[in-house]
Amino acid sequence: MSKKPSDPRPRPRIARSRLMVAVCRDIDHELRCAREFGLGAEVQTFSLPHILAGDFSRDLARMAKRLEAVPGPIGCHGPFIDTTHFSQELEVRAVARMRYLQAIDIAEAVGARYVLFHSQYNPLIKIRAYADIYHEGSMAFWPEILAEAKRRRLDVYLENMFDDTPAPLCRLARALDAPNLK
Repeated sequence: MSKKPSDPRPRPRIARSRLMVAVCRDIDHELRCAREFGLGAEVQTFSLPHILAGDFSRDLARMAKRLEAVPGPIGCHGPFIDTTHFSQELEVRAVARMRYLQAIDIAEAVGARYVLFHSQYNPLIKIRAYADIYHEGSMAFWPEILAEAKRRRLDVYLENMFDDTPAPLCRLARALDAPNLK
């Protein structure tokens, strides 16, 4: 009895339902890839300051329509440039709040399941109190954002950017104890 030759194609390690195409620079190509390969899409187009500062309503409506053909899940990348949500400068925190709430509006408009923000933790700051400043400022900032996202049935993902350890995010996630924070 002869053995059947093994399938030469490698088996995927990650399910397609968990793979997403970043949509930002070459939108036509990126959305075509998502459709062709049966993947989701993470919209990053509306995370950039020059886009958010203008009237992007037409582009947003067009994006929402185009995403209807994407077979997988839809996510939305929130702003990350100059959005230090835990800043001790009230004006900086106010801009971060405005942009994060704007990102929730955008995520809802495109039918996203989640909106992703960066942790903004900077491991290069070696001030002993920095970890506590980050944590306390984050604890004051995130409850409103999480509540608004929950009201709209959105998860909030916090993504490391420069973090050299998961400790600050783990501490924050435990303290916030919000089911829609991932």
